[in-house]
Amino acid sequence: DCVMVYGKCGIDSQEMTCGDHLEIEYVIASLKKYCTSWLGRIFVVGSEPPQEIKEHVIHVPCDNPYTHCKDANIIHKLRYACENIPDLSDDFLMISDDQIVTKESSWYDMKPRIVRMFNDWTEEKWMRNRKIDFWHECLYNTLKLFPKNTSSFWEPHIWSPINKYKFVEMCKEYDYKHKTNCITQSLYYNFAKQEIVKGFDHLHIEKSKAKKVVPTL
Repeated sequence: DCVMVYGKCGIDSQEMTCGDHLEIEYVIASLKKYCTSWLGRIFVVGSEPPQEIKEHVIHVPCDNPYTHCKDANIIHKLRYACENIPDLSDDFLMISDDQIVTKESSWYDMKPRIVRMFNDWTEEKWMRNRKIDFWHECLYNTLKLFPKNTSSFWEPHIWSPINKYKFVEMCKEYDYKHKTNCITQSLYYNFAKQEIVKGFDHLHIEKSKAKKVVPTL
């Protein structure tokens, strides 16, 4: 199964466009075209999805109760899915509405990747970056929850496999509801002691380049 956290309020949940189409339409199209060998159901947890994709997804209504940290609401919705979708597959793919695949992809291709390890050398970088914006502050606070040399900054811009039991266990461990400012993937994969996989064949596509890629979907 796949779970997409979705909302219609806030900076990251605006209905952004790529050409004349919503990004979320390309997400569903790429899943259905290139992930057919393993694709189960697609759950959209949160706000009601756009009309264009409703027939392809299952909507699970869920609120945004937290204001101290955007990722707290992401965690809240993922936990809601884990605890309230009775037959959700034990391992599911957390998908985002601004990422796509452009070639045939198996479940085993969806391995989480790291950007860099958290150690004495890289901590200096995180300490500088935390001054850039609140997101980097949250990332640094997430990394500090785990021992150096065994934890990492996990790539947040790829679809990510999650085990629903481990995810709920993580939710009970950290006070994300009140004071833990965190980044979801780095919190989960460091908690789960995910095997380190470096590198990834992905691109950040600008709109001019995207127009050449997405019509094939």
